[in-house]
Amino acid sequence: MNDLTGKVILVTGAASGIGAATCFKLRDLGATVSGCDLSLVPLKTESRFEGLRMETVDVRDPEQVQAFVDLVVERHERIDAVVNCAGVAPTSYTTLMTHETTHHDWDQQIGVNLTGTYTVSRAALPALLVQGGAIVNISSIMGLIATAGASAYTASKAGVLGLTRSMAVEYATSGVRVNAVCPGYIDTPMVHTGLSRSDDPAAALRLLELLHPMGRLGEPSEIADVVAWLVSDSASFVTGATIPVDGGYTAI
Repeated sequence: MNDLTGKVILVTGAASGIGAATCFKLRDLGATVSGCDLSLVPLKTESRFEGLRMETVDVRDPEQVQAFVDLVVERHERIDAVVNCAGVAPTSYTTLMTHETTHHDWDQQIGVNLTGTYTVSRAALPALLVQGGAIVNISSIMGLIATAGASAYTASKAGVLGLTRSMAVEYATSGVRVNAVCPGYIDTPMVHTGLSRSDDPAAALRLLELLHPMGRLGEPSEIADVVAWLVSDSASFVTGATIPVDGGYTAI
């Protein structure tokens, strides 16, 4: 049902984790995928990226973002969907209270997670408005619930949900749907990097698993499946939605 043949889709944070899995899924469903990331190093050893157009882009930089969007439009003459996956996590999984959070950490997380989502969406909207399309923003369970020690990340991901709803209302009659996905803890390099900074990574991993009623971390492909549905015509009456994909984390 999620046939994406002929659709041109832009994906940020495309070099690893949820972004990479999303690129693979969309490509396999027939879409023409153009991805970007701050670093493309992971691609050098990944044969799975064959057939995907990838560019180095800092989503915090409006000029870089606009140049990337212009390049996609020049190549393909349209953009049908945008998936905002680019994101950064807290620097550790230890408690870092608000008064201990540095301005650098705050600026980085707000800048990439929230402002980056805005910057990419703003640049791509003129192309989306030509024929209609979809934007999917990757938020987080932290956008729905609070946890001590991650105020910057929580604020950034909650902001993504507010931005999603605002854009959904603004463009509802213009043929552009805007939705958000809130993953739980997913088996990605970002999560494992954070776990590696704990005193006992194995114990920390087990704790994260037990926070989910399903007793495990999610797989990047499980997020990609939901994204693929949201950008497809099968979700034609879905806009302004916040969809947790979290193994029951937020149901407790």
